[in-house]
Amino acid sequence: MQQVESFIDPAAAAEFVKLHRKTLLKFARSGLIPAHPITGNKRRRWVFLISELDAWARAKVNSNCDPCRNSRRK
Repeated sequence: MQQVESFIDPAAAAEFVKLHRKTLLKFARSGLIPAHPITGNKRRRWVFLISELDAWARAKVNSNCDPCRNSRRK
């Protein structure tokens, strides 16, 4: 049986990706981070999925750079 993932609010999403909440919302409006708009009367609310944020964050990691490798030089 497949579980349905719940949406999280911007505060929890910002904490997960280690960004300020306002920066996260700016990225969401710009389409730089995976987000889902929920339209209201006047303003758009944003919600996020942890799995999408995790995939986004992992894609941003520069895997060619190993900071430990530099410290191993003799």
